[in-house]
Amino acid sequence: DPKKAADRLRYEAINMRELVEDALTLAYLDTERPKLNNETFDLAELINVICEDSRFEYPKHTLITHLPDQALIKNSSQRALGQAIENVIRNALHYTPTDKNVMVSLSKTDTLYSLVIQDEGQGVPEELLEDIFKPFFRVDKARTLSDAQSELKIGQKRSGFGLGLSLALRQVEAVKGTIKASNYYSADAQKLGLLITIELPCVSAES
Repeated sequence: DPKKAADRLRYEAINMRELVEDALTLAYLDTERPKLNNETFDLAELINVICEDSRFEYPKHTLITHLPDQALIKNSSQRALGQAIENVIRNALHYTPTDKNVMVSLSKTDTLYSLVIQDEGQGVPEELLEDIFKPFFRVDKARTLSDAQSELKIGQKRSGFGLGLSLALRQVEAVKGTIKASNYYSADAQKLGLLITIELPCVSAES
């Protein structure tokens, strides 16, 4: 089918361009170690915008949010955090079946914001939880892609090249935050999904 062949070529071209852009960004963050600490913005509003875009991109999924009305963050980078959070949420939706949920919640202590992205995509083997943040680690090795997500979807952003979570790690660290992955389980020890927790200082150090 010529149309399907053309669609496949266009899809792969888009993927290749985005892969190159991600690789260049990752190299820049690794080599330059930039200080991304010159912006003040509403973190809750940023997450809301990302979630609305994600709902449009994944219309068959249920994305639940628990966010405060406002979450002011200082001495940070809206672009770096936006890209990091988008990659984590997109990854969660990509590996969660359409009849399951992805939950995004933001809470605050005196000094930290804690952003938790919880999916229902069968989790990751415990021994691979740190590896998923390594460049070019294929998450497909650790997670089962649902049948609903396995078909080609022209126009949908790619996932699975192994750079999204690596970029998220570098971008979060660049604003003095931390990111970690863990599985969560039911009372009978059945693995239910993956938790990505991002902790960010409410006011990052300026130096």
